Amino acid sequence: MWVVGNERVDGGESGESFRQVLSFMDLGLKLHQVLIYYRQTLAGMTPTTYLSTHNYMFVLSHGKPNTVNLLKDKPNILAGNKISKRNKGRVGDKRSGDGGIKTLQNIR
Repeated sequence: MWVVGNERVDGGESGESFRQVLSFMDLGLKLHQVLIYYRQTLAGMTPTTYLSTHNYMFVLSHGKPNTVNLLKDKPNILAGNKISKRNKGRVGDKRSGDGGIKTLQNIR
């Protein structure tokens, strides 16, 4: 993961985060995800620009990632409910059908 904040240049964003990630991609890295990290504190307030409230986080790898640890931090309002695990293929698709019952988790 590459976390980059842009600096202000002549009243605007530098765009450096995007230049860096494009350079990494030119070197052969794969971009898998772009996440936005919202900061608790506000920075960069000026009379002519918006507040800078976030940083970009780029998930890159050389080839297929060996490990994926997905974030699970959003409360699931449907937690505890039971749903069908059937595959959602087209009508007549060999993959469609009933896959049993699944209980939704507390965190997504």
